[in-house]
Amino acid sequence: GGTVLIVTPTLLLELTLVGIAFGALYSLTALGIVLIYKTTGVLNFAHGAIGMFSTFIAYEFGVVRGWPAPVALLLALLFAAGFGWFMERFTLRPLRERPVLTRVIVTLGWLLVLQALASLIWGDTTYHVPLQIFPQDGVHIFNLILGYNKIANVVVAAILAVLLGLFLRLSPLGIAMRATSDNPSAARLL
Repeated sequence: GGTVLIVTPTLLLELTLVGIAFGALYSLTALGIVLIYKTTGVLNFAHGAIGMFSTFIAYEFGVVRGWPAPVALLLALLFAAGFGWFMERFTLRPLRERPVLTRVIVTLGWLLVLQALASLIWGDTTYHVPLQIFPQDGVHIFNLILGYNKIANVVVAAILAVLLGLFLRLSPLGIAMRATSDNPSAARLL
């Protein structure tokens, strides 16, 4: 009495392409977590909550208020950067001499604050209206249509991964960030 799924080459290709696109999104999240951990030594549990709240900001301005999608995206990115700076400057930096576990618990606190705040502002509703940055159609591959948004996921993730690697290895600030992470005491002396 169960449903039988027949795997065709077309279905396999479609699932592979969708998997690569979603993997690219996960890699962007991982890049942020790794960057924070490599430069501060703290595993930031609020990272996903900052992304969630930023996404709601893009939704609010781009869908609810009808602002242009690039403006809504820019506001979301500005919020994420500003909140990350605020969190580090006013809650993590003052605790830098404390054990790592203390700083990790602070990031858990920020996760809970952002989740509760998002729930108060936008309610507990699931949103299904996407912010349209790219056209709905896409590239035709055999019998499939690979959407421009999925292509952008992969391209943006690849570009950001390469740029982050180059930044951390070649730029004076990136080298300083790595040095600070490896040996905070020596970095402070310098």
